[in-house]
Amino acid sequence: MEKKIDLKKLLEMSIEEREVEIFKILRQIDVSEHIEKLEQNNITLSYLSWAWAFDTIQQMLPISYKVKHFTDLAGNEQPYMFDKNTGYMVETEMTILGVTKGMW
Repeated sequence: MEKKIDLKKLLEMSIEEREVEIFKILRQIDVSEHIEKLEQNNITLSYLSWAWAFDTIQQMLPISYKVKHFTDLAGNEQPYMFDKNTGYMVETEMTILGVTKGMW
């Protein structure tokens, strides 16, 4: 992406306006050359490497990232949650200029 991002202008916006503008900026990134594929049991999954995506955004905008922690049955704090039916899950949050998005 060639366009210069005006951080000062973004910070002058309301959180709602800023969220829309950040989404517009991020959706302009051409990810087509970075799509990876995983084939398993006759199913093909397409995905972007988390490391590539985070690095790309980090070069454009100030970003923070957090992995949430959970207390297991033994009272230990873990960076994941376990459920015998669904398996292990990790909850993360990414914040860009005060706009936070969570993901499991």
